[in-house]
Amino acid sequence: MSMKACPQCQSRSMKKHDVLMHYLCSYVGPDYDFTSSGSQSICPKCTYVLDINQKDWEVVGVVFRCEACSHEELE
Repeated sequence: MSMKACPQCQSRSMKKHDVLMHYLCSYVGPDYDFTSSGSQSICPKCTYVLDINQKDWEVVGVVFRCEACSHEELE
């Protein structure tokens, strides 16, 4: 199985990331925006620690990001 090619730089280093929505502050962004502290994820907008049981956030989509040039595109 070949990886998806980046439409900008043609690299085959596109990586799939979940797009999360944090209910408490309505922030929507890719999983890499949410900083990690050990096993916890922290919202970049309100700095609240996300509930590990997914009660205050959900996966709302997918984005592909090129590890070579940082180009992003939604699935």
